[in-house]
Amino acid sequence: MGATFFHYLFADYSGAAEHSHNSSGIELIHGQAEGAWKQDTRRFSRDKLHQTISGHLESRDPAIDRTAFGFDHQFSWPEEMWNIAGISGQWRSRLHQLVSGDPETQRPALDIPRRFCRSFNSWVGSDVFSSPTKSEAYGIPRSGPKQHLRLTESTSVGFPTGGQPKPANVVGGQGAGAVGGQTLCGLYFLEQLASAQDLKVAFWPFDGIDLDGPEYEGRHVGFEIYPDGVRPRGLPKSDLNDALSAALWMAEMDRRGDLASVLTASMPEDQLSRVLVEGWIAGAGLGPEYALAGPRSISVPKKVNTLSRPAAPPTKRREISSELRTGRTETTRSGYINRNQQRCLGTHGQPGNHPNQIAYKMECLVCGHIYGANGADVFLRRCPHHDSGALGINF
Repeated sequence: MGATFFHYLFADYSGAAEHSHNSSGIELIHGQAEGAWKQDTRRFSRDKLHQTISGHLESRDPAIDRTAFGFDHQFSWPEEMWNIAGISGQWRSRLHQLVSGDPETQRPALDIPRRFCRSFNSWVGSDVFSSPTKSEAYGIPRSGPKQHLRLTESTSVGFPTGGQPKPANVVGGQGAGAVGGQTLCGLYFLEQLASAQDLKVAFWPFDGIDLDGPEYEGRHVGFEIYPDGVRPRGLPKSDLNDALSAALWMAEMDRRGDLASVLTASMPEDQLSRVLVEGWIAGAGLGPEYALAGPRSISVPKKVNTLSRPAAPPTKRREISSELRTGRTETTRSGYINRNQQRCLGTHGQPGNHPNQIAYKMECLVCGHIYGANGADVFLRRCPHHDSGALGINF
C-alpha cells in the first residue's frame, strides 16, 4: 500500500500570548509526497497561522489532494482534567463545551493562559494550573498538587528518539518544561476546525482508531505529534527543525505504506475508550527502528514567502463593483452567519491579502463592528473589536 497523503503540513506551535500577536517561535513546513519541501518564512501570529492552514485545507479536495496536518501541542486534556471541569461526551463535544464555558455553573470559557488559568483555578477552588515561570503574571502558584498526564504521556510510553512529553496543567514556557499554555491556545483553534461543517477534516484518533476506517475516507486528517520524540539524534533543537522533523517523520511513515498500523502499534487495546477522549501522540510507544535517519540526510528546505499552492488556470480579472455580491460557497454567501456570530455581507470583488482570495465585508452581530476578511476565513472569523479576532482587511 502506497502513501495515503499528498501534502504534509506541520507547525511548531510556540507562544501563549494573544492570538493576534506575532511570534518568532511559530514555524510552518509544507511538504509533498512527490515534490518540494518548503518553509513558510512569514512571521506568524496564531490567528495568521490558523487562517493559512484553514485556507490550505479548504482549497484542496481531499479525495485527490489529501493533507496530513498537525501541531506539536496536546489535542486534548487528560481524562482527570475533563472530570474536574465537569465535561463529558465525545471529543468534539468536549472541545465545544470547553471553548464555550458554562453560564449555568459559571465555568469560564477557554481563553489565553494569562486569563483562563486563574479563572479556572478560582472556579474549581483548587490549584489545577501552575507555572514555574509566570506564576505572578498569571496569578497562579509556581507548582500545584498534581501534574496531570494523559495515557500517551505516561512514563511507560517511549518514542523513537526519546523525549518525555509534558503535563497539560503546567504553563508558562517550554524552557521550564511547561507547554500547557500552547495547548490551551491550540485547543481553541482545533474546536473551530472540528466544528466547521464545510471543511472535510477528521482528527486521529478521535474519529476512530483505524486510520483506514470510513471516518477518514475523503478527508484531510489532523495529527498530534511530539517533535522531541522523532527529531533525529544530533539534529539541533530549533523551532524550524521541530516542524521539519514532524513533517518528515509523518511523510516517511506514510511512504513505508502502513501508516495506520504504525500509529496504533503500541496503543493498549484495553484503553481505547480513554484514547478516544485523550488522544494519542503519533509515534508514541515506538522504538528506534521508527526513527528518521541522521541529520546529514535532512536538508533545511529552501525558504519561500508563502506556501506553495496548486497551479490554477488563468482567470479573468475580477471587476471591483460598488454593489455587494454574494459569494459562490456556502460560507461566503450573503447572510451566512458563522458560529462566532459574524455575518458575511458579500463582496465588492476586492482581492484579499492571501493568494487567490477575495475580501468579504463582515458584520459582528454582537457589537456591530464592520471589517473585511478573506473568503477562506469567513467560517472561523471572530470579531477584531470585542473578541480578540485578527485585524480586518480592506474590502
